[in-house]
Amino acid sequence: MSGEIQEGNDYTGGTVMAIIFTVIIAAFSLAGAGNHAKSVTEAKIAGKLAYDVIDHVPSIDPNASGKKSVDSNSHKGRI
Repeated sequence: MSGEIQEGNDYTGGTVMAIIFTVIIAAFSLAGAGNHAKSVTEAKIAGKLAYDVIDHVPSIDPNASGKKSVDSNSHKGRI
């Protein structure tokens, strides 16, 4: 369809009303979706922060040689 108006297409009142209501409902749906854009943006930021924590490489190497271990029997305490 090239957007041209074709001769001979007669639309009934019901067809015209259906088109009008379709356009109105679509407009309300798009307007309602805009309200959720802030929530989607906040969720994306929270996800990025969560992945930053998960992907963080600690500055202390647990497999480094020369590490000292603590003997759990040498420490006593009460809770």
